[in-house]
Amino acid sequence: MTVYDCIVRGGVQEGRKREDDDGRAGRRGAGRRLAGLCDAARCGDGGGVAEASSVGAPPPPRPVAHEVAGFGGASMKVTLISLDQMIISSGVRTISSGLRERGHATEILFARAVTGRPLSEKVLEALTTRCAGSGLVGLSLMSNAYPQAVALTQALRRRVCVPIVWGGVHPTFRPEESLAHADIVCVGEGETAMCDLADAVARGDTGQGIAGLWTRGKDGIVRGGVASLAESLDALPAADLGPEGHAIRDGDALLDMTPALFEKFLTKRDAGGGRFVAEYYVSTSRGCPFRCAYCASSTIKALYGGRRFFRLRSPVKVVEEVVALTGRFPFIRWIYFADDDLFATPISRLEEFTRLWRERVGLPFYATTAPWSYDETKAALLRDAGLEILNIGIQSVSERSARLYRRPTSRETLARVTASVARLGLRQPPVYDFILDNPYETDADRLENLDFILSLPRPLRLQLFSLVAFPGTELYDRMKADGLLADEAAMIYSKSYSYPAPDYINMLTFLAGTSVSRGLLRALRTRPFLWLFHNRAARWAFRVAPYGFFVAVVRRGLNFRFWRWNADAKGDA
Repeated sequence: MTVYDCIVRGGVQEGRKREDDDGRAGRRGAGRRLAGLCDAARCGDGGGVAEASSVGAPPPPRPVAHEVAGFGGASMKVTLISLDQMIISSGVRTISSGLRERGHATEILFARAVTGRPLSEKVLEALTTRCAGSGLVGLSLMSNAYPQAVALTQALRRRVCVPIVWGGVHPTFRPEESLAHADIVCVGEGETAMCDLADAVARGDTGQGIAGLWTRGKDGIVRGGVASLAESLDALPAADLGPEGHAIRDGDALLDMTPALFEKFLTKRDAGGGRFVAEYYVSTSRGCPFRCAYCASSTIKALYGGRRFFRLRSPVKVVEEVVALTGRFPFIRWIYFADDDLFATPISRLEEFTRLWRERVGLPFYATTAPWSYDETKAALLRDAGLEILNIGIQSVSERSARLYRRPTSRETLARVTASVARLGLRQPPVYDFILDNPYETDADRLENLDFILSLPRPLRLQLFSLVAFPGTELYDRMKADGLLADEAAMIYSKSYSYPAPDYINMLTFLAGTSVSRGLLRALRTRPFLWLFHNRAARWAFRVAPYGFFVAVVRRGLNFRFWRWNADAKGDA
């Protein structure tokens, strides 16, 4: 079965099928021009669909298409699937709006893939069914959703015979690996490239030559370089908020998005008081001015060479977005600024932003910064405008790790910043980020982090991450060269950075962010307790026992509250 036959039988040509012979001949001609975009031998009712290769192993060779369908009209339906566990997916939403501006119909499916858990057959069936009638299907993914993207792509080939595009961080860093499964890979920022591709496919073109699009031709991979950079963020279309034309996975069901569902999936417990609030992520910038070794932004910045990678939106545009958002969805009562560092914004812009925010929005918000970027004047401006939670990425106070991460920060700087944050008088405790499970750290390094946390002013909250060396990062290259990534499937694609390894020192580090007595924790980190609970047998017990067991022991034995802070926490030394 050719892709052209598959598309016509599947109804993908709906609204564009012409009855005259000339029209049919024209579409067949367009199909020949599209050869290479979609793989005919892998489409159909399961016949010819390549078996899934194991993650991290070389995939089997793909057959080359001989004929694919073209589209005679100037517009078509494009289905965009976000595999992110969260439903913000700002890039996908912006691309959808750009496609609509060019006359294409779009649908966004939020698959909400969970790291290490495959999508069920019911979910795969529901997602692929919704793609029927599309002329182009796009998947957005990070590395921790790669296995799910492979399974979904294979399921799509059994139902629809249209070009499948992968975009996002993982395809940008590993385009060759991604092209073993996708027909097209977008390398870099996809707003312009994806819209240009949809226009090309709609008029029966291959889209080859569009910057950033990589494809597989008869002679191998056709490399399209890096997609164009959005020089002006203000020129990008407003995000597609739906809920019309959106669907979301809820368990094994794929449900049409409604305001009630939107509220459900935006609502979470806040960081300090235990309240449940609907929060939405908004960005005032794109890119990052820093070059941390574990972060994708550093590598993406390198892809674009000397071009200005860190870009800012105007304060007016940011406030207008939030005003429109809350006007349409009044249940949103909390804004999470998703910028890598809000404090990297120049003071003049922050003054304008905070003035507009007080006048037109007035909602509480969450912001992130780095210790060396923190500024007391900026912090006071943001506090007076509604900043309730400040997140500071410390990651590690170990000198060894600071060099590894390219985040050298002196103890004096950390002491000054944390003391200043404590004096700010924010309504909720600050959040400090630390990275655990670093194979280069010794137990002495880990205890150094614990001791530093125990010295921080209370109340506070810790955000603890398990180190994952994502492909494309400097840290990945270092760990790969040192032989520390023997099993990438387990150590990258199926590992969640949200769940540090269960062991005694990590448990003490977790407890240090609660209201458990610091005196007790200092006693528990002494040599006798480390000998008792951090020996080889104890480490084995921590690994094999259910993680919830240790949480239960902590909750019952030490009687602390996970989300609430004891009233006397501030006075606990």
